[in-house]
Amino acid sequence: MADLTARYAIYDDFLEADCADRLLQFAMDNQASFAPTRVKQGEGSNVATEYRHSTRFEAPPGPPMLELRAALTARFPDLCAAVGVKPFDLARFEMEMAASGDGDFFGRHIDTFSGDSRERGRDRMLTAVYYFHRQPKGFEDGLLALYGFVATEPAALIEPRHNRLLVFPAIAPHEVLPVKCASGLFADSRFTVNCWFNRGMTGQ
Repeated sequence: MADLTARYAIYDDFLEADCADRLLQFAMDNQASFAPTRVKQGEGSNVATEYRHSTRFEAPPGPPMLELRAALTARFPDLCAAVGVKPFDLARFEMEMAASGDGDFFGRHIDTFSGDSRERGRDRMLTAVYYFHRQPKGFEDGLLALYGFVATEPAALIEPRHNRLLVFPAIAPHEVLPVKCASGLFADSRFTVNCWFNRGMTGQ
């Protein structure tokens, strides 16, 4: 798995256009519910701006987010097959909506947990990142870099495009490169809904 070029899948125009537009409008209407993103560390979570800098939606998911969830879970077997993940019984589905503005980034990491950060009873197996933003795009850069397990250079650089879905194994190392947003406006952010499909841990 050192070479990840065949281990991810991209789906452009993943949602119906009106659903994608509703999701964007929902995010912009709820700016007040976004707060600095917290990173899971041990048994808790903290704001670690040296590692991840963005804001995250901190309220219950609205109808457009639930529409996205339904679309993802309906295609779950196909998404697994596309990136070579063996199908599994879905123990939990996680989702977070995030906004990345000027200078925001997320350092190299994997989405599975280990050690004290691992939650008893489940493992993240599949990551899905849904991109959406205002058009014309109000930011630059913010590419997602996918790495091989021993590589120092990215195996792939994924451009965030409106209504694009990116899927890859949760164990794949990746990072979000810094975003440039000249206007500084929340509405011009690089918006994502980050989703994780969890498998129940055997023997638990």
